[in-house]
Amino acid sequence: MMLHYTCQQVLDYLSDYLERSLPAEELVRLDEHLAVCPECVDYLNNLQLTLSAARAAYGERETIEPIPEPVVAAILAARRLAPPNVGRGKNETN
Repeated sequence: MMLHYTCQQVLDYLSDYLERSLPAEELVRLDEHLAVCPECVDYLNNLQLTLSAARAAYGERETIEPIPEPVVAAILAARRLAPPNVGRGKNETN
C-alpha cells in the first residue's frame, strides 16, 4: 500500500518535482496529492511563476551562488513561526 504525501512533504519535494528528478513512484505520489489539494496546486503555480520571473530577470546561469547560511536559517525560522495555515493545505496531517 502506497502512503499519501502530506502538504508539507509535497512542499519539501516541489523543486525536485518540477525538475522531474524524483523516482517515478514519488512523482506519482506527488501527482496524486496535487490532484486533490488545490492549496498545493496554487503553491506550485506560484513557485513556477516565481522561477519564470527569476529566469527572465537573471537569465539561465551556469553556476548558482549558494545561499548564505544565515539567510537559509532566517527563512526556516520564519517558516516555523508562520501561522499553521500559511503554506500548508487542508490535507496536512502534521
